[in-house]
Amino acid sequence: MKKAFNYILTLGLVATSFTTYAGNADRIGESGASQLLMNGWGRSTGLWDMYCARVSGLEATRLNPAGLSRIDNMQFAAAQTLWLQGSDIGITQAGVGFKLNEQDALGVSIFSLNLGDIPRTTVNNPNPQNGLGTFSPSFINIGLTYSRAFTDNIYGGVTFRLINEGIEDVRASGVSLDAGLQYVTGDKENLRFGVAIRNVGTPMKYGGDGFTYRATSPDGDNYELTQSILPTKFELPSLLHIGASYDFWFGPEYRCNGAYNAHRVTVIGNFTSNSFGKDHFGGGVEYGYKEMFMARLGYRHEKGLWTENSSTVYYGLAGGFSVEVPFKQNGPSMGIDYSYRASDLNMYNGTHSIGLRFDLRSGSPCDLDNKDEARAL
Repeated sequence: MKKAFNYILTLGLVATSFTTYAGNADRIGESGASQLLMNGWGRSTGLWDMYCARVSGLEATRLNPAGLSRIDNMQFAAAQTLWLQGSDIGITQAGVGFKLNEQDALGVSIFSLNLGDIPRTTVNNPNPQNGLGTFSPSFINIGLTYSRAFTDNIYGGVTFRLINEGIEDVRASGVSLDAGLQYVTGDKENLRFGVAIRNVGTPMKYGGDGFTYRATSPDGDNYELTQSILPTKFELPSLLHIGASYDFWFGPEYRCNGAYNAHRVTVIGNFTSNSFGKDHFGGGVEYGYKEMFMARLGYRHEKGLWTENSSTVYYGLAGGFSVEVPFKQNGPSMGIDYSYRASDLNMYNGTHSIGLRFDLRSGSPCDLDNKDEARAL
């Protein structure tokens, strides 16, 4: 326990050095690469990303990379999100994670933000119906995650993410780092703690031919020169997650799919310190039946929410469910996740996320001494 506390304290102190101005609402809009704050995975978004302590598998590559090492063998996953339905913004996420050995795991993930086709306008042709066609911005992030189980209780991980965004003649690229730790304890792994820092990296800057233009020579002669605008650097939206969860197991004993009993109720709490925005805090509850059906509900609060001073279109409420279907006793399983994040219905119809996941297990998914009971599953 002491060793785990030292790990978490160390990471927390490091994270604090990157979030000196955390929670400063005056800095809203000063960072770039805001897609790093967007999550489209169907399970963790049902609890408004407050899953830092309990997240595992590929979804961990977005919130806390320590959770990747808790997969059994190999996992494939993909998710699609209708971001603020009515805005025509979509998110596609996909990835694969696999165990290198008993302790180490590696994962590759991709994130793509689709803003649709935007009418091309100019200063001289501001009308969207000017016949100049359309353009589509590109926002793609590719992450490489390494995670390790240091002991049966302590898990750690890092994600290196390549950031690329822009249009045809203007583009920016950068690299960010996520790092996290999870601590699991209790006879039934009831109590879990998590801490993670995200989106730490060097400033980015746009560049390209889009910053050049033709202008008259400054010396007054009647000829044109190609001139350029010097773009300004921008910071990444770094943040710090600190979370905890506790599992209440009850009902008949059921050692299968990571369960201890047939029923589970998990209570979670989470605090997020944002370097370029308001801090978030909240909690939620998740119910699981034999780890094959799960339902969840969460609430995330920030200063000014539900008032006229609110700076977000979201109401802080989120919910969702998951269904895990094993193909056979010693074979793989398929999972389906869905979540909904409530927003101001006068403007948008909320954010919907749906995901599909395949787990290729290395052995029997159940740990049952009674063979007749195992066959019945």
